[in-house]
Amino acid sequence: MRRRINGFTIVELLIVIVVIAILASVTVVAYNGIQQRTQTAAYAAAADQIDKTLRLARVQNPDLTTKPTPASPDFVCFGTVNDYPAEGVFNAGDCGVFYNSAGDETNRYSVDQNFNNTLSSLGYTLRIGKLPTVTSVSTTSKSVARGIFGYVRKFYPNSPSTTMVQWLTPDRSACSRGSEFISSIQKALTDLIAIRDGQKTIEQVYGPDSGMTMDTIPVYITAYQEMLDQISGQEGICVLSYED
Repeated sequence: MRRRINGFTIVELLIVIVVIAILASVTVVAYNGIQQRTQTAAYAAAADQIDKTLRLARVQNPDLTTKPTPASPDFVCFGTVNDYPAEGVFNAGDCGVFYNSAGDETNRYSVDQNFNNTLSSLGYTLRIGKLPTVTSVSTTSKSVARGIFGYVRKFYPNSPSTTMVQWLTPDRSACSRGSEFISSIQKALTDLIAIRDGQKTIEQVYGPDSGMTMDTIPVYITAYQEMLDQISGQEGICVLSYED
């Protein structure tokens, strides 16, 4: 008598394989979401620490700047060289590399040791640890960043010092205490247009002795509009900005 061997049919095996594949996909998506939220929380915590440190340091030194003669808001990396080891496209001390649509490098942000020395003399250290690399791509540019960057600037001799702390959020989520960068630029552009059209004054927006004049307002409007055009579609950039 021939014995019958029980087993799975090909159809049953295919069903099992499909179910396993679906479960694996769901698990990977869930894990990636948790990982990105964890990374975003790490960035938010680092930005918060830097924000508090800079505010305290500027109480002691209101003229604190990241450059001795700030002609333009060149960004620097907040933290130490140890926070940004050499790897991939980054040299030691780099936190951001930026490219145009042709793939040509347009800018590179690095740690400013002179600025860190000034902070140290006031009793402060910007040590944030290693943060994950984030890539943001738009139709006109590509940004690769792995930390917090920004500036502390006194744009005019008698103007208040302006601080900007900026980062790329890994999961393109809300910016915690910061605001979304594009929204910040849009607000600045709206204020400039309101000044141009007589709805606000320069003093109301920038304060007294800012150095801004009605002749420079159109220049700034053009610059901010070009900036918005360049970063169109590049969501996920967060910023903390304030004046003292």
